[in-house]
Amino acid sequence: MLFDFLTSKKTKNDSNDDNSETLAKVSYIINKSSESIIVDVELSEYTDECIQSLCEIIDILSSEKSILDTVDIIKNAMVSDGKQDSLVKFFTYLDIETKTKLLNINTKDDEPCIKPSEVFLK
Repeated sequence: MLFDFLTSKKTKNDSNDDNSETLAKVSYIINKSSESIIVDVELSEYTDECIQSLCEIIDILSSEKSILDTVDIIKNAMVSDGKQDSLVKFFTYLDIETKTKLLNINTKDDEPCIKPSEVFLK
């Protein structure tokens, strides 16, 4: 499953982007053989443009809205893949601090992150 902050679905051509177009990239990886999370940071060059792009990623990661956007993208991808049972597990496994953040963000927007109708998916 590929998640993108701009769109929740990518075409096959989009997912094979030429790496020469990538300015900056941050990946979080969990391997079966490791208990720690690996943070992989890539810059194509050490130019101002690449460093600014890296800062944009860090700014996105530090915002509370990024949590909401990420969860929404994951939710939409799982629903479109027909994996509602996995979606329920996903929401169950989130820690209480993350759930609280999601609820607090939603009270600001006056729109629920998880609508009651979505809890009981078909």
